[in-house]
Amino acid sequence: MTGLLVFTLAAVGCASTSLQKFNLTVSLDPAYMQKTGGVVTKVDVVALGGEQAKTLDSVVMSGYWGNPWRQQLLNDQMVWTVELSPTADAATLRASDKLWTKSWKTGDQLFILADITGVGPKADGSDPRRLKLPRQSDRWDTKALSVKVNAFGLTYSPPEKSAAQ
Repeated sequence: MTGLLVFTLAAVGCASTSLQKFNLTVSLDPAYMQKTGGVVTKVDVVALGGEQAKTLDSVVMSGYWGNPWRQQLLNDQMVWTVELSPTADAATLRASDKLWTKSWKTGDQLFILADITGVGPKADGSDPRRLKLPRQSDRWDTKALSVKVNAFGLTYSPPEKSAAQ
């Protein structure tokens, strides 16, 4: 019986993967900045898992910013919020920040949400103002992630590895 328990624990340990902490830079695309005339763009970053991630997935972006659920995340210090503008067009959350090891310790999905002027949901229901990225370290070849706010939504680089790799 003891041998079976040790084997089971070893097998589970081999299959698990750690969650990636990034040097995450969020910035405004210069063309978007020019187009909007210097409007402040709010961006939230939060790592969630399980039911919390499902709840955030179900929140419509047009109602996110005033949602009481967002306020609770803010109160619980779960959100990194930045306001980007022509005078502060980029912000970086370092991989060493305590958010990654305290508040986001078990959040396996990284959400980046932006209040982007003139952008809304697409016909298929997807919303380019919301990114959801996996945090499993085996999905990434990098510890640096760059997110751009542009006139069409959010883009990021570099891309994660495919699940099949």
